[in-house]
Amino acid sequence: MNKNKREGRDKMKKIFSLFLAFSLIITSLLVNPNVINYVYADEKPTLLTADFSTGNQNKIPNGVTVTPEFSPQVTEYTVTINPPLRSAALGGISLTLKAAENCIIKEVKQRENSLNVKNGKCTIKGLSAKSADYEDNKVFVTVASDSDETNTNTYGFSIKLKEDNQLVGLQYYTTDSRKNTTLLNPMNCTEDARKRREYTDEKAINLPEENNKISFVFCTCDDAVTVKLNDQECKNENKGYEKNPSAPYARKYTFKDLPLKYGENTFSLVTHRQSDQDNQKDETYTIVVNRAKPLLQFESLEIENGLIVRNSLVNEGNSVTLDAFTKAAEGSDKTFKLTAKAESGYIVTYDVPATKDSNAYEGKVIDEEHPLILQRPTYERNGQKDYYGRLRMAPTIAKIFVSDATKEDRYTEYNICVYPRMPDGASRVKEALPGPGQFVNGFWGGGIVPDNTLGADINTDNLYNITTLGAFGGYVVYEFDEAIKNDPMNKYGVDFVVYGNSFGKNAAEPAAISVSEDGETWYNLAGSEYYELTTDWNYWVTYKRDAKESGASTRMKSFTAKDGAENWLQFRTDMYYPINATHKELSGKEVSETYTLTGVCTYSGNGKRPEHAFGYADVSENGDVNPTAISVKNPYVEGAQYMDISWAVDEQGKPVELDEVKYVKATNCMLYTTIAFGEVSPEIGGISKVNASKKKEAVGLTEQPSSIKINDIEYSTVNFSQTSNKIGNFYEIALKDDSIKSLNVSVAGKNKSDNIWINNTKFTGTATRKVLLDENGARTLRIIVQNGEKEPIIYVFSVTGGGNPADNVDINNIVITPGDRVVEGSEIANNNFVYEVENNVEKVAFKAEALNPNATVLLISEEDAIGEELSEDSHSKTKNLKVGDNSFTFKVTSADKTKTQQYVITIKRKQENTSTDSIKVSFTWTGDKVHGEDGKGNPNPGHEVQTWIPTTTLTVPKGSTVKYVTDMMLYNSRIDFQTDGGTYISQVMHPTEKVWLGEFTNGNNSGWMYRLNGLIADEGYATRVLKNGDTIFWFYTDDYKKETGYESGWGDDISGGGVVEEVKNVTTDTKTGTTTAPTEVKVSEKTNADGTKTKVAEVKVSTDNQKEILKQAKASKSKEIILNVSSKSVGDAAKADVTLEKSFIDSIVKDTDAKLTIKTPFGDKTYTREELKAMSEAATGSTVTVAIEKAAEPPVDDTANAEKIAKAKSIVKNMKLTARSGKTAKKNIKAVLKSDAKVTASIKELKDLGFTVKYRFYRSTKKAVSYKSTVTKKTATYTNTSGKKGTKYFYKVQVRVYDENGKLTAKTALKQCKYASRTWTKAK
Repeated sequence: MNKNKREGRDKMKKIFSLFLAFSLIITSLLVNPNVINYVYADEKPTLLTADFSTGNQNKIPNGVTVTPEFSPQVTEYTVTINPPLRSAALGGISLTLKAAENCIIKEVKQRENSLNVKNGKCTIKGLSAKSADYEDNKVFVTVASDSDETNTNTYGFSIKLKEDNQLVGLQYYTTDSRKNTTLLNPMNCTEDARKRREYTDEKAINLPEENNKISFVFCTCDDAVTVKLNDQECKNENKGYEKNPSAPYARKYTFKDLPLKYGENTFSLVTHRQSDQDNQKDETYTIVVNRAKPLLQFESLEIENGLIVRNSLVNEGNSVTLDAFTKAAEGSDKTFKLTAKAESGYIVTYDVPATKDSNAYEGKVIDEEHPLILQRPTYERNGQKDYYGRLRMAPTIAKIFVSDATKEDRYTEYNICVYPRMPDGASRVKEALPGPGQFVNGFWGGGIVPDNTLGADINTDNLYNITTLGAFGGYVVYEFDEAIKNDPMNKYGVDFVVYGNSFGKNAAEPAAISVSEDGETWYNLAGSEYYELTTDWNYWVTYKRDAKESGASTRMKSFTAKDGAENWLQFRTDMYYPINATHKELSGKEVSETYTLTGVCTYSGNGKRPEHAFGYADVSENGDVNPTAISVKNPYVEGAQYMDISWAVDEQGKPVELDEVKYVKATNCMLYTTIAFGEVSPEIGGISKVNASKKKEAVGLTEQPSSIKINDIEYSTVNFSQTSNKIGNFYEIALKDDSIKSLNVSVAGKNKSDNIWINNTKFTGTATRKVLLDENGARTLRIIVQNGEKEPIIYVFSVTGGGNPADNVDINNIVITPGDRVVEGSEIANNNFVYEVENNVEKVAFKAEALNPNATVLLISEEDAIGEELSEDSHSKTKNLKVGDNSFTFKVTSADKTKTQQYVITIKRKQENTSTDSIKVSFTWTGDKVHGEDGKGNPNPGHEVQTWIPTTTLTVPKGSTVKYVTDMMLYNSRIDFQTDGGTYISQVMHPTEKVWLGEFTNGNNSGWMYRLNGLIADEGYATRVLKNGDTIFWFYTDDYKKETGYESGWGDDISGGGVVEEVKNVTTDTKTGTTTAPTEVKVSEKTNADGTKTKVAEVKVSTDNQKEILKQAKASKSKEIILNVSSKSVGDAAKADVTLEKSFIDSIVKDTDAKLTIKTPFGDKTYTREELKAMSEAATGSTVTVAIEKAAEPPVDDTANAEKIAKAKSIVKNMKLTARSGKTAKKNIKAVLKSDAKVTASIKELKDLGFTVKYRFYRSTKKAVSYKSTVTKKTATYTNTSGKKGTKYFYKVQVRVYDENGKLTAKTALKQCKYASRTWTKAK
């Protein structure tokens, strides 16, 4: 072989060998990536990791910083031990090392000393805190190859203990205990707590009354730090680690025996560095020590003609507030007596406390022989607010002291606030026990203060005098000293009213009512749902508490119910369990590990609820209530809360005759819940007779109907068993025919206007209803006929002897949407029904209900020959309509599956829209994308306004609702949606992304809303009737609280924007002969002829208010109608354009004797009746617009103005303010400015000088710093509607003074206001 060949072969072998070696390496890396850490003889050994810790990094993250970030290739580092771990590092820190493959940790040295390394770990001790010694803190780690220890690599770590002047320990002890209590140290505090440097809330120090001194111990992490407490230097200093290297602090400072006053004591601690490294600033810590104020008790406290409200005591601030009720001033009876007796050794006085060696209280002692005489309260509201900022009827306030006269300052001040009680209300709350619920243990609506419902101050908005009943079975019992009469003088037969806080049937939370003559034997008042098959007269639920929790936050763990509802009904997690101690006092019953509540149940579930038309509390709106003249509504038309004793029935449902009752019980009659809103829990707001004694004659009995037929048998002339000689008729019918499964009932009234009820269904004039028998072939029927103001005539039929309706195939009704046309089964003649719709209705949806609720209904169509079962929400099952006839077949299958019956509905779609009685409206639908929330309920970024249905002009029948148009447009656009009981839209399917977008999708406050003519509507879409020219604009909001432009001002408290309605009700003052009403205001910018722009307040009077104005002015013969336009509503507008409907003006002239005055901030205008008539005759359209502008202002006297401003600034500078806070019924926080005598006088003086006073509210999560403004208002109250659960918020109020031009003249500093605090407890 020649040389060249051999050399070529050798080269090839080398190349092949290299390729093979490279391939093996790559393969090895793929199989085991760690092989890359293999160290060859000619490479440097390396460290893989080096971790420093002080042993508590899990509790304080990021306590150690390594710079640069560790890498095996970098050998020099600076390690910074950050405060407050710094002090712990003085006693030693831990270093954990890991070498690369085939390497070992050869040595770790500190100051030439080798450290003991075991399993890769060693402890570094003796670190110096002085910056000059940081090099001595340097640690060297030597790594060697395990095959050649001469092959080494050294890493250097310079350890720096970062200088800082934060505390690492705060301790205290009292004179009676030398045991130190650590509030803060490196081992038990979070990073957030260190940043706050505040010791309020859970970190406040709460001491009993006897501790009048306290001592503090403060530990610092640096020997260069000094401390001052309340500007006093410490004279007691101990060195730490210099004496003891293991001590976790550098210096310890002790302040001994500091005096404590009663209540809140605030200490300010300042830490100061003597070095300027890192430019450290002084740190200030606030420490709050609460020394319990003495709570000296009454042995007895009595109010003449009244009572003390149980559980109303509020012990906060410098005094204790206690509510009471008594009879209001009437005629010559203008005073009442307050008598009190203190516990042994104490003295009761008024105005001043009884103090040691003082004669100041002579003549002011209160006892049984020397009562305090006080003025009776009135029913008037004078603008005064209570402790929680609620505008209530003005109380009589008695300042009472319970004193320990043997000591100088030991006394308790009570403010007894005595309010007027309902004159014809209950005498007392006899018993009360709620079911578990969201509000049962809270003050507002809490079940804890049911006595509040005895007051005269009743209206839906006040929310003061309500008590919640919690979940099913919760109840409250009222007792009357003077019985409620079943009085023939009462309109509509109504005898008493039970108030709630409902704002309409969509917010109904019904409570069933029962009555008793003696408090022992009870009779249910049979409301509209009482005789329905779905109502259970003897239902029960057993509730169980969570044994792991205690106090007011104890929650319900589980429940069991008669019908097994626990298997399919889910409650929210904030269903609180009643506090035993509190509710045992109110009910006399133990609320232990479990308790059972019973009663009538009209529904259990979370689907569509019954309407509860009459005979139930908390279903209808109260409105404002005049306690001396209770207005009465017809329960058979609109007033579900007005009760008739003649509805009373025994346990078999048979009417009983009661002339009077002395006890009334309200009980939650539904086991209903949704995860979004929680349980149905009725709120009871009081009870009253209807003042019938003021009438002179009986209203009379409604005429007997012309005919009552049941299965074609006439019963109007039969002999009834008289259960009442007034209005009750009872008759038993024995069918004796099991082939009869249902009853055909028909009633013909004597008058076309008769209100006729067959069980829970209302008719006018005549009535026809098919009623199903129960499984035993029996049924109770009740027929009520009522006309005008007369008492009703009531018939009750007990029907027995029929058959089991399991094979019944009757249809009850079919609902056609859009339009929600309810086709009753009686209308479907020969099983066929024809219904005509407009041409622009392209699709329809159906809901159907069989007479037997256990039967099934299927819709059979050409598209789906098998059929589909109809559900409550059928919007996803719309059906196309062609022009002309469209037939739809409904098949009912009996409950026992033995029979079927088909019903045909023919929908005729018009060739074109031909209705002559129609209106034109505009419709737009915009949406958003799904961008979710951050886990805390806040929307994620990414809101995007998307047009899903472009603006479309439609012709629709007159009387159409927003729901009719909305349903039609969504159907036509093939956009699926869901509703909550048909009252509002809960979610909509995104047309392109095919995901649901609904309430809570993009945050806790997100959901669908609509604007009507530019304003967010104050009415659900199902009930708002449209007018010609209306515009409907749907949109999705990420946060409804940030939207503006609310109709009628209903969103004002949450958004601060929109149309403002300052006064909520039309009122008439018969003394002055005036009827006063609010106005609706929208401010917009208009362009003038010269191109300039002017803000104009566009003023209107709502249709409902126009009707009420005319009604009241006519009834009271008012001489003047006043329309109020508030300053708040016009804002910075330059003028007001007041638009009045011509028909309204004509009615004032025709139907009243009143002139018209329009009051605005720009001036007032009054029009006589003659001027109004001329104004109307001159109108060319349907409205008249009046412009009111501000008059020219006279020249300003600058000298006088300067003096006024100086005076205002002086007043403001000397003001001392106090904020107060409380919880609302919805668990929001209400902050108010406490109105004491000095503040009230200062505010009045400022206003007398001609200034406007406003109040700016601030909120912070820190007591002393970081306050941010929330809102500026003309009233000294603010409701905070959002917060983080468990966070304590601090509130302050700033008084701001403006001149007549709206310019800010003076304001208080925040430090002039003492904060209020409250912890946010609401989850969402």
